[in-house]
Amino acid sequence: MVLLLLIAPPSLGNPAPIVVKAGAISSNSTTVNLTSASDIGRVYLSCSTNAPQASCAITSNDPLNIYTVDFSKSLTPTAKITITTAPNLKQASLLPNSFALRTLALLLFGTPLSAFYIGRRKPRLRVTLGNILFFALIVTSCGGANNTTNGGGTTPGSYTITVNAYTVSNTTGAPDATTSIALTVN
Repeated sequence: MVLLLLIAPPSLGNPAPIVVKAGAISSNSTTVNLTSASDIGRVYLSCSTNAPQASCAITSNDPLNIYTVDFSKSLTPTAKITITTAPNLKQASLLPNSFALRTLALLLFGTPLSAFYIGRRKPRLRVTLGNILFFALIVTSCGGANNTTNGGGTTPGSYTITVNAYTVSNTTGAPDATTSIALTVN
């Protein structure tokens, strides 16, 4: 007969919220203070977040496995949670991407360019400020500049980081202890 001893889960405390700018590489972590009334051995830790284009990692100072804490060494180990967010590349283009604006530019600035070729035996190309603006407008409207888009980064908002702890007696796959950390992305 095999006797399975259930181990009481640790307490994960109340970790401080994380406020981070999308793409930040500093001030993007917090500490989880774990506690237990008795030696419960190793506890595996994991984390996840619901922030788009973001991830989290939880690590400890455990020399055997940085994803675990060892309660046989201390009844109050700590773990560090680090959030990684993608830069929000939201930028406005220099000129709006509209058909009416491109048509107006063609009429106003494209006409002087063609006028240099009419009625001449040897056409000469003169570059004017109007021609430069016309070509800049065409390049910008055809994708030469980044129009107003998200760019795939982490969208500013309020999110959650979930931290899970699993004891060595866990047989269900469900976490033995869970805590949530508020995440604000600016």
